[in-house]
Amino acid sequence: MGFEPRPATARPLRAKPFPMSVPSPVIPTLATWSQAGLVSLGGVAGCLARWRMGVWLNVPPWPIAMGTLAVNVIGGLVVGFMMALLARYPSDGVRLLVITGFLGGMTTFSAFTAESLGLVIKGQVGLAVVHSCVHVFGALVAAALGWTVGRWVFN
Repeated sequence: MGFEPRPATARPLRAKPFPMSVPSPVIPTLATWSQAGLVSLGGVAGCLARWRMGVWLNVPPWPIAMGTLAVNVIGGLVVGFMMALLARYPSDGVRLLVITGFLGGMTTFSAFTAESLGLVIKGQVGLAVVHSCVHVFGALVAAALGWTVGRWVFN
């Protein structure tokens, strides 16, 4: 009862309507409700993780909310690692649970944008630019690091 390749006469798999969906000839497509359940479960856990990091790290004396920065940089690291993992071991379920759900719920573009706008409103335009660059480039560098580590681990 192991893996049996699809016959050459089989119909090609249809692309799924969810983000980052890539049809796979090996992995069966998940049902829409299963997909929604995985995204929801991951999203709830990610939102709770983001909230907890904010409570823990967003201390008043800092001009930049460190909790928001932490979740965006950690999210970048994890998404890079997961992309390497999923390139080696494709799994729609893991992708939906971790990348779309958990990381989508944990990382936050809207919070860091609101924080940057708050700095602009206070007249701290230079700090707002630095704040935005640190978030964007910090998450990008972390994603590249995660991808590199993932490729090293899984190759």
